[in-house]
Amino acid sequence: MARCESFRRGHAEGETFLIPVPWDTGSAKIMQSAGFVVQATSSAPSC
Repeated sequence: MARCESFRRGHAEGETFLIPVPWDTGSAKIMQSAGFVVQATSSAPSC
């Protein structure tokens, strides 16, 4: 629930924000360690 509230606050503050799209587990971990708390997924991921 706390994550949902944090996500809502990010939208309500009116500032521009970036949501990265990692291409694999390694890049997701790198993005997380860089401080991104939200990551997107592709609508048509490749196998």
